[in-house]
Amino acid sequence: MALRERGVRFAHNYTPAGMAPATLRPGWHDASSHSKSILLLATLVLVTESQRDFVVQRIWHRAKRLSTCISETRVDDRKQNKRFPEVLLCKPIKTAYVHVYKAAGTSLNGAFGSLCNKQFGKNSSVFLLDTKPEADWTLFTFMRGVFQRTVSSMGEALLRNDPHVLRLWRSSHHQPGAFMESVISDCISKKHIQSEITCDAHLTPQLSFVTENGVLLPGMTYVGRVENILAEFPALMSILFNTSFTLASSGLKHARNNDDPAYVANRTISSVFRTRVHELPELPGSIKAMMIQAYLYDYVCIDLVE
Repeated sequence: MALRERGVRFAHNYTPAGMAPATLRPGWHDASSHSKSILLLATLVLVTESQRDFVVQRIWHRAKRLSTCISETRVDDRKQNKRFPEVLLCKPIKTAYVHVYKAAGTSLNGAFGSLCNKQFGKNSSVFLLDTKPEADWTLFTFMRGVFQRTVSSMGEALLRNDPHVLRLWRSSHHQPGAFMESVISDCISKKHIQSEITCDAHLTPQLSFVTENGVLLPGMTYVGRVENILAEFPALMSILFNTSFTLASSGLKHARNNDDPAYVANRTISSVFRTRVHELPELPGSIKAMMIQAYLYDYVCIDLVE
């Protein structure tokens, strides 16, 4: 089956990888609401060692399957608006988190850095921009379902005052469906990649953050899913730092500072867009299909591979 046909075939039956349908909330929701659930949960019980090992094994296997999918589908990251890696390195254990935009990255950066510095002392972690990971580093990242991440990325672009995205919001008369179609067409599709239009970097495909020359970054050992973050992140930290964590002790929380001047000016616009998307009973199938075509490699290797 052709790659594009395989993607569109699954568009209307999407369930986030790793989650049983029974665990999903009714209706369709932008995952910006999910990010709020990343706040500390004091009621989470400590997982057993066997449960922890099972979860970590799952995200280890996911990295292997992702690598295979990238090779088999011949991902061309030159057509993916290539991003240089942003990594947070914990120097004593030579382990780095690779930041994928709009996949709980700010929260994960803060939590992983805090845990590293707490374990090994101040300045044990370092943030590196546009840096190729060293061959002996162990890498991990978290990724997110294409549909929810795309909506979240559009809200972020509005929040960050992207001029082209704001023009599309106004020209769509603040209608979420028309706006999403315009952003996909102008900012994400292959037409955009070959044009002079530059939109907010948060709209960049996820695989472009973790591939180089069409292969998964060497050293990428663990790939988590944001949909499973409440279980997978503490389990992974427990393995990396050789100690036991509950979610509360892992330090994972939503890190957005709503008073940041970079967000204040367009908070209302972004909020209106997110609210109107939340009000949709379901993300329209035509928009899902457009998202799949625009983020085809992401959809096939992230959403369809678990």
